[in-house]
Formats: sequence, C-alpha cells, structure tokens
Amino acid sequence: MKKIMAAAAILCLAASCFAATPSQQKADREGLVDDSQGGGNSGGGAALATMAGEIISIKRSFNQIVIKDQNLRTEKTFTVKAEDIKSLKLGDTVEIKYKNGSNAAESITAAKPFQPSPGY
Repeated sequence: MKKIMAAAAILCLAASCFAATPSQQKADREGLVDDSQGGGNSGGGAALATMAGEIISIKRSFNQIVIKDQNLRTEKTFTVKAEDIKSLKLGDTVEIKYKNGSNAAESITAAKPFQPSPGY
C-alpha cells in the first residue's frame, strides 16, 4: 500500500511540474492564432517589428515586395497596400513596420540609404 501511495504522490508531483501555467497557456494561444482567424485582439496591441532594406523585387499584381535586410543580408517578402506599392521602385531603400509572424506591412516609409562602416 505504501508503494502505491508513493507512486501516486510522485505522479501528482510530476504532473504539476510539467503542467502549463495560465500565463503560458495564454501565450501559446496568442502565438498560434493569427489575426485572419479572428482570434486575439484586433486593437493592434501587439508590438510592431521594423525592417529596413532595399527593394529587390516587386510583384504589383500580388501587391508584394521583397526586401533585402541591410544588416543580416536576408530577404523577406511583404504584402503592402495597393496605394503604397504605386510609389515604390526597385532599388529603393525602405523601412517597413509589421507584426511579428506576419508578412503584411503595417506601414512603409522611405529610409536613408545604407552605408556600411569602413571597418577600421
């Protein structure tokens, strides 16, 4: 009987150690549900990320642009508003604000051209 009680106590302790807290559950839900599914808050409470880079590709029919990051030399595709894409051209240096995990640009502005440091 003592062995059964000890095993039950160990199982309860292990279950409580690996259980997700309510704050962890909320973070998981917010991370898995994107805005197109109607979940989360639509008030824009999520912090915006910023990426600056050069436009290397424009797909006007899809309202998409591809930006090459100035520092990391990575490329990312963004969906922009139709009125914003009209004023863009290849080689422009822009700064885009977007929600993390999304490729929809919240805002796009012209940025100063990137000038690498001389590397002294």
